[in-house]
Amino acid sequence: MVDDSGIDFVIRTADGKYKEIQVKARAERRIFTITNDFKEKDNYWFVFYCKDNDDKYNPYIISSKKAKKMLTKNRHITISADMPHHNFADIFKR
Repeated sequence: MVDDSGIDFVIRTADGKYKEIQVKARAERRIFTITNDFKEKDNYWFVFYCKDNDDKYNPYIISSKKAKKMLTKNRHITISADMPHHNFADIFKR
């Protein structure tokens, strides 16, 4: 499987709508590089899987709109362990 569109998987919600999900994971640092030039969409989400303050791995789920605002000129996003983020239940509700 080749991920050439920035979508790793799709979730179908109970109302029949779809959510597009891009997953990024890092073992150490919380700096992620976004290589695709994504568009902000209501149904497009990022899951950043990294360590939290307790040294446990957790998903930090943010909308594509928030990710676009966080993106630096070098195409990096830095995840802070205390930043507000969503959980998977939030994605299914929207």
